[in-house]
Amino acid sequence: MLGLTGCATWGQLDEGLTALVGKPITAAIEKIGYPNTEQTIAGRKLYRWGSSSQGVISMPTQTTTTGSVGTGLGYRPYTATTYGSAMVPVSYQCTLTLVVSPKDVIIDYGYDGNLGGCERYINALKK
Repeated sequence: MLGLTGCATWGQLDEGLTALVGKPITAAIEKIGYPNTEQTIAGRKLYRWGSSSQGVISMPTQTTTTGSVGTGLGYRPYTATTYGSAMVPVSYQCTLTLVVSPKDVIIDYGYDGNLGGCERYINALKK
């Protein structure tokens, strides 16, 4: 969880999923593994893959301090900048949905989440 998404893009996810349209659902399973759920809604069969994880990443910080130094009439203003880092919590999630025909051929797809969560699917589809 220390790194952000590498070279994964939403375009690559669309490309990979579009390439599956017209193929049997087994082609998707071979690429991205078994789905988490299978359900029928309004007579359409849907296969869903999902993942979520949490972690922390280090983000740079910058603090500026201003004030004055000296005594009596010798006061002078000063400004100092301190650089550091802070650990920030992150949440990665992704849900892929494939819609299949009665003959189990992929006819449509959808996805929801963020690149960090979908990166594993994007990489699998690129192979």
